[in-house]
Amino acid sequence: MDIPWFAWIAIVAIIAVFTYASIGIVSKNRASGREADERQRQLAADVEALQRRVESLEAGRPRA
Repeated sequence: MDIPWFAWIAIVAIIAVFTYASIGIVSKNRASGREADERQRQLAADVEALQRRVESLEAGRPRA
């Protein structure tokens, strides 16, 4: 089975397009993953600050 040269070029072009698209998708997912990690770190810092605030308020208030 002999495939003409233009068919080989078409096959290689299709593979290149799918490869390029998949690289773009992977890099976009990595970027959104980094943003999610940063949001998670910020939320953890906020929760920790709120816990310290609650503890300081409880320490200053007499127990009933």
